[in-house]
Amino acid sequence: MSQVKKVKKVKKGMSPQARRNVANGFKSIISNQACIDSAKESPWWIAIIFLAISIFLPVIPIWSNASKAYGSSFLQTTYNSDRGVFQTFDIFRAQGYEFRVEGSMMNFYKDNVKVADDAAAETRYDYMEVKDPTNVTCTVINFVTVIVPDNQVASKVQELANKQYRQYSTEEWTESMAEFYSPYIPSFLVLGRSTLGMATYKYQSNARVGASSGGLTYTKAYDGDLIARVLGDTSVPDKIEQSFVRFKGFMDQTYLEVKDITVRNTVLLYLGVYLGLALILGLMIFLLTRGKNNPFRYLNFFVTQRIAWWALFTPALLGMIFGFILSGNIIGQMAFIVLASLRIMWLSMRQLRPAY
Repeated sequence: MSQVKKVKKVKKGMSPQARRNVANGFKSIISNQACIDSAKESPWWIAIIFLAISIFLPVIPIWSNASKAYGSSFLQTTYNSDRGVFQTFDIFRAQGYEFRVEGSMMNFYKDNVKVADDAAAETRYDYMEVKDPTNVTCTVINFVTVIVPDNQVASKVQELANKQYRQYSTEEWTESMAEFYSPYIPSFLVLGRSTLGMATYKYQSNARVGASSGGLTYTKAYDGDLIARVLGDTSVPDKIEQSFVRFKGFMDQTYLEVKDITVRNTVLLYLGVYLGLALILGLMIFLLTRGKNNPFRYLNFFVTQRIAWWALFTPALLGMIFGFILSGNIIGQMAFIVLASLRIMWLSMRQLRPAY
């Protein structure tokens, strides 16, 4: 009876070429020559992977910074806007108004009856004070809240931003008072059915300290009466701070739709810019090696593109790091472009230089 010998399967290790590709891949982080060798010897699809990673890495801090934007960011310094929102909302509530977010729209009701879409209403937060040296008691308009037809939100915001007030006196105004009472612009909130706008100004000044982004919508805001949501069940002064926190939360919600669009467009824009940069740098290597005395004239267009793509990884990694360190700074956003351009220029002048 014959015996069948068991043949042990010999596991094949990584081929010499594969090991060389891996080694060159790691060396390419700091070695320009490794980028050239990898472009010539490694499969083309590895270069595409390096390209995809390289244009994505520096976009990460840009995406992160854009995602951190909030609709209430401009309200960090209130300049009495917290009291203004509280008081004007309280006045509207006393007049029987409700600002109901229903679906993606805000409908205005008075005494449970829906207000016509083309109707307008305004309320102002005033307070009295005594002004020296004339000792004349004047009323100061500190905050204005306005309801306008939907197609008038932008124009009303512009109107209020250019409308200057003067403190007006219980006594007859005279021009001699002008030296004591300068014109100023109060903070304001403009509400339409599908969008809104807001701006804050320093107290009794024309200096704007913050303004909402354009195109704020109610698409992602919670349904219900905004006045009740902000004011709560009480209107005592010690609730002003808490009410303003709820109002800022509402402003954050109105910015969500705009933020999603802004983040998407920003990311796509920078991805496009960085992809274009990669192609231009590859073209630059191709053109710089066309000289008669250049021994690398044999490198075709596709190989020079792959050289650039292999060389982009390190600048992309450093660009991402600088992007986080210099968050929101143009230098951080330009770091990848500058570093990538410098590396390609250095590679071209050292490893791919002409023979003399």
